[in-house]
Amino acid sequence: SADRVTSISAKADAIEAEINKSIDEWNSSSSSILTSQKSDFASDKQLRDEKFAKEMDEFREKFRTESETLIESNNVALIEKQSLFDKNIEAINIDAKKRHEDIIKLHNLVAHDSVTGGYKSIADREYDAAQLWRKGAIACIIATILWLLASLFWFTPVLYPEKLFWMQVAKSVSLTALLLSFAVYASKQSTLHRINERKSRTFFLQVQAFDPFIANLPEEAKRTLKEELSKRIFGADDHSQDSNLMEKAEFKGIERGIDLLGQLHKIVGKG
Repeated sequence: SADRVTSISAKADAIEAEINKSIDEWNSSSSSILTSQKSDFASDKQLRDEKFAKEMDEFREKFRTESETLIESNNVALIEKQSLFDKNIEAINIDAKKRHEDIIKLHNLVAHDSVTGGYKSIADREYDAAQLWRKGAIACIIATILWLLASLFWFTPVLYPEKLFWMQVAKSVSLTALLLSFAVYASKQSTLHRINERKSRTFFLQVQAFDPFIANLPEEAKRTLKEELSKRIFGADDHSQDSNLMEKAEFKGIERGIDLLGQLHKIVGKG
C-alpha cells in the first residue's frame, strides 16, 4: 500500500509538472500573441493617423483653393456690378443736373445777368415799386378822411369875425387838396410802375417760351421762325393798352375832386 501511495504521488507530481508546463507554454504563447496584437494595433493606428492627417491636409487644401476661387469670382462679379451701378448713378446724376438746369432756366431762378433775367429783375422791381406807391396813395386817402373827420367832430370853427372863419375854411380846403394831390401823384406812380412791370414781364415770358417752342424744329424752319418771332417780339410796342389803363385809373375821380376843391378855394378866397 505504501508502494501504491508512492506510485500515486509520483503520478500526481507528473500530472502537476505537465500542468505547469502547459500553463507555462500557454502563458508564453498568449504573451507572444498579445505582443503581436499590440504591435499590429500600433502599426494600424499609425497608418490610420497618417491617412487621416493626409486626408485632412488634402481637404484643407481643396477647401482653400475652392474658397479662393469662389471669393475671386464673387469679387469680379461685385466689381462689375459696382462699376455698372456707378455708371448708372453717374448717368442719373447727369440727367438730373440737366433737368435741374432746365427747370432753373424755365423759372428764371438764376441767370440774372442774362437778357431775360434782367427783364425779370426789372419786372420784380417795378412790381415792388407799384405796390409801394399804391400803399402811399391809400395812406394819403386815409389821412384825408381822418383829417375831414377830425375837422368835423373835434375842431370848433370860429364863426366871428367872418373873415377868420373863411380863412379857416380856406386852410382846411388847402390841406385836403394837398393830401389828395399826394394821393393822385402816388396813384399815378403806381399805375406807371404797373405798366412797366407788365411790359417787362410780358417780354420775359415771351423770350423764355421762345427757345423751348422751336427746340425740336428743323434748322431751316427754326431760323425762319426765329426771324419772324423776333420781328414781332422786338419790333412791336403797343401803347394803346397803357393809355387805356391810364384813362381808367382810379386817380381820375380824385383829380375831379381836387378840381372841385380848387374851385371852392377860389370862391372862398373871393368871399
